[in-house]
Amino acid sequence: MSKVHDKTIVLEKLQNSRFYEHGYGKCQAIRIEAMYIRVKRNKTTYFLQCDATEKILDIKQKLHDLIDQPVFDQRLILVATGEVLDDSKTLADQKVENDAVVALVLRKDDNEFEDVNIVKPDDFYPSRDADPSGNW
Repeated sequence: MSKVHDKTIVLEKLQNSRFYEHGYGKCQAIRIEAMYIRVKRNKTTYFLQCDATEKILDIKQKLHDLIDQPVFDQRLILVATGEVLDDSKTLADQKVENDAVVALVLRKDDNEFEDVNIVKPDDFYPSRDADPSGNW
């Protein structure tokens, strides 16, 4: 059984490990730092909390819960390198770091994946409706 305390997961005693006393008896503490990635598609950005040991398939499952698209219809691409992320590898394996931008593309009806399309803030034009005086 694991207990969580201040971002440190305290595990039961493991054989052949060094231990220390910490209120729960002899146990080993392993620090796992949370990280965030920004998954972008069109005008939408999803901020996902994850850890470096998660596999890409796990990230796709988190996205499935948000966008209701099957994991096999999703492709994730690390924007910094253009690399398609492998479902069976971890974020750390593929050098995805905290605050990385990952593009999400979806499978189209013809079974091909759409092109990466991330709309940048400077792609927007101000609306005249935003200022009733007509000034931009």
